[in-house]
Amino acid sequence: MKAREMVFLLTVLALSGCGAWAKHNAANDLQESAAVYKECLAQAAGDAAKCATQKEAYETDLETYEALRGKRLRPSN
Repeated sequence: MKAREMVFLLTVLALSGCGAWAKHNAANDLQESAAVYKECLAQAAGDAAKCATQKEAYETDLETYEALRGKRLRPSN
């Protein structure tokens, strides 16, 4: 294998790994923000307005995760 081909192959492998790592981080962020939002709702006794910040963080993490996966997990409004 020529040196140029080897460099190209290694570059492709490295970049594909970056995408996988980003998806992994996004999934972790989504799980964490979902848990925080659910906990807030439980403590707020159904008053969703008290959890607006947590909901916004969850929705942002969900959008990021969906964008990295290339598909939506929830129906569009």
